[in-house]
Amino acid sequence: MGGKVNLYLDDESLNRWHSLPSGYRSQIVRQALLNQNVDDPQEYDKLLIQEKRRKLSMIEKDLMRLLVKKEEIMLEIKDLEAKTDFDQVQVPKDTIIPERYQMANKFWNQMIKQAPMDKEFMIGFKPSKIMTMGKRTGYTGLEMYFAIRKNYARVHMYIYNRKDVTRTMEMYEHFKKSKSVIENDFGEPLIWQESSKTARRIIHEVHGVDIWNDQTWPNAIEEMIDSMDRLWGALKPHIENL
Repeated sequence: MGGKVNLYLDDESLNRWHSLPSGYRSQIVRQALLNQNVDDPQEYDKLLIQEKRRKLSMIEKDLMRLLVKKEEIMLEIKDLEAKTDFDQVQVPKDTIIPERYQMANKFWNQMIKQAPMDKEFMIGFKPSKIMTMGKRTGYTGLEMYFAIRKNYARVHMYIYNRKDVTRTMEMYEHFKKSKSVIENDFGEPLIWQESSKTARRIIHEVHGVDIWNDQTWPNAIEEMIDSMDRLWGALKPHIENL
């Protein structure tokens, strides 16, 4: 009594397999098994290596599939956030909030208390339990963000047209053509981030801040607010020609 089994073949072996008559394939496999000396430790190890490489290949394919799914979900979240006043979304009381998010919430509250409220990008700014807070600019595909990380903070323009990736790249290239002028108006070099396939960022980082040490917050907040004003002031004149 026999049974069916699955075989994993590399590309070269697979091409050879398909070139053989179907009835002849099983005969070759049976003969190879009869001739195989599996009592030889080295031969057994070789077979084991092949099997583990096969499993590793399958894992890598699964990871790629999950990364694609992650990107799809992130885009869906962005679309949903664009349709709602996300700053006003209430977190359910029974939700367990990670400590770093709680610290970020305290940081944003301190920023509200410390910042002059006549600053353009501070009007209506509300604390949240997330590490990044976005502000809509009134221009489609352009948003300004404050962000706090473990040991640095940043302000940046986020360039992302949800319906047209080509338009996203056109807007970014429009700003980049005036890079020297923008950086001169800002007062120092900026980070022109091009790592994403669908979005771009123009960033200024603020160092010397530790999310776990509130003694470092006041100076960081002051620099973030000043940097946001300067960054927006340097970029805004170039929006009119988009």
